[in-house]
Amino acid sequence: MINCNFFSVLTLRTIKLFLNGDYYFMLDENIQFSKDIYTIIAGKKITNKFFDYTFSLKDFSLTDQELALLIPFFLTTFSTGLVETELIRELNEYYSRTLHYEFCLNNRSHNFLENLIKILSLTPKINIMFKDVEINNLEWNNNFEC
Repeated sequence: MINCNFFSVLTLRTIKLFLNGDYYFMLDENIQFSKDIYTIIAGKKITNKFFDYTFSLKDFSLTDQELALLIPFFLTTFSTGLVETELIRELNEYYSRTLHYEFCLNNRSHNFLENLIKILSLTPKINIMFKDVEINNLEWNNNFEC
């Protein structure tokens, strides 16, 4: 379940670290996991698509509660090959309703929700793009220095 959604969940958990066209996630030894590092690992095309997706999502200014509810929504919506499909369907229905309730509490308009759905529909493609990145990427081999 998390394997299929790792990057979308990571994005939701760290979306506030995407600022001014860059990513400010700090790794050990005070190393910034920046857009440049993403580019070295995933390539320019995938990184640009990912950053476009992330900043489009960030433009919605989702509350902490909305972001938190999107995580189980993603896990129960975009996962495949699960054994307990009936249980997953029930969980998805529960989190979908809870998310809808939260949007209503925050007075989110129908137009807001339609636009958000357009962006969220890209989530499986983003996950697949990163899942298909090969470690032996030529760009990675040419730019990595110890």
